[in-house]
Amino acid sequence: MKKVAFVSEMALLEPNLSIVKRLNTTYDLYYVTDCRQDIPNKFGIKNIRRGINRAIDYEEMTKFSSFFNLQKTYLIYSLTNKNFFNAIKKAYDVVRVVRKISPSVILTDTTAPYTVLLFLFYYHKIVLLVHDPFPHSGYKKKWLILFRYLAFKLIRNKVIFNTKQYEAFIRNYKLSPQDVFCSNLSTFEFMKVYRPCNKKKDGKFKILFWGIISQYKGIEYLCSAFEEIVKQGYQDIELTIAGSGELYFDIDPYLKYSNFKFIHKFLTNEEIADYVFNTDIVVCPYVDATQSGVIMTAFAYCKPVIATNVGAVSYTHLRAHET
Repeated sequence: MKKVAFVSEMALLEPNLSIVKRLNTTYDLYYVTDCRQDIPNKFGIKNIRRGINRAIDYEEMTKFSSFFNLQKTYLIYSLTNKNFFNAIKKAYDVVRVVRKISPSVILTDTTAPYTVLLFLFYYHKIVLLVHDPFPHSGYKKKWLILFRYLAFKLIRNKVIFNTKQYEAFIRNYKLSPQDVFCSNLSTFEFMKVYRPCNKKKDGKFKILFWGIISQYKGIEYLCSAFEEIVKQGYQDIELTIAGSGELYFDIDPYLKYSNFKFIHKFLTNEEIADYVFNTDIVVCPYVDATQSGVIMTAFAYCKPVIATNVGAVSYTHLRAHET
């Protein structure tokens, strides 16, 4: 059986675990993911040691055993990627684990600077999973965009998760069509691990936006539309905006409405499960996008979604939901 190492970012845990679960049935799969002190880890591990950790050593990991083999899962924990020496240490740890595994193929979803050693030593074995073919509007980290560009050039085989942007991706980065493959996102089965609370409904029609607050999300347009609906006399609706990130517009005019809720904080997966399970509809008013994990999470709980027709959101997620 071919040995495969999946080197992943914690931020992409939800879409990747559906991939990991399926690969586990066909390949001898090893899963390697990063953890950082400055970003909450989605596994809920409270006291993780710095450096290389094995998932089997942490009781919190047992509930994920249906997705990957805990004996073959590694957690690379560091303080932050922003410090040069921490990034180098993490890069070294990742290469050490991959060398120990000695895989035939390496799947990775990250182009973060700490993977540069991995790319240099193992570029001929890597298949790069590209969740965002293009940076979102308002993305200001130009040095990270440069690392993406270099990775797209260095790594031959790439997979993107929508067909709608396939030709634009190839054209923009001047890639060979035979080196770029397409797939579709599936619903985020991983979220079903969490058992949401079945709260009593108050009779209101609940609308939910959640996710990182960023300029490309178009949240201000959703708030404005909500205000117009309320002014027309519809008082039996409730809008919740929930998520962390820098607030880029003035939200104060909407806080006067009792049926408007603004939760400005990082949401754990347990909290996301509760919010999604107890809403009537999810809205994604994005100004631009590639695809959206928010929609795949909503589908996991059989919740309908209203989304703008940008990027591959409408096409890709309709196809994914049908399958």
